[in-house]
Amino acid sequence: MSESFTDKAKDAAHKVAEKAKSVGHEASEKAHEVGHKISEKAHEVGHKIDEKAHELGHKAGEKAGEAKEWVKGKTHQAGEKVEQTGENIKKNS
Repeated sequence: MSESFTDKAKDAAHKVAEKAKSVGHEASEKAHEVGHKISEKAHEVGHKIDEKAHELGHKAGEKAGEAKEWVKGKTHQAGEKVEQTGENIKKNS
């Protein structure tokens, strides 16, 4: 006896379901792989940003130190001028 149309339809439906399951599994694995790669790249970029921020912070600290020394020098110069002016006032009085 030959297979009935219903049996053939059930067999075809079963094959389609198996193929869909297989394709879905492959798509899921691919999505996981892509997600992992994106995560790795995001981590690398975050690390590079952290390094650059550290470098810029170091440079800013150096510039702040230079500015502090400049202010200290100018303050010292101003103090000397005030002292000289006071001495000149005493001499002229």
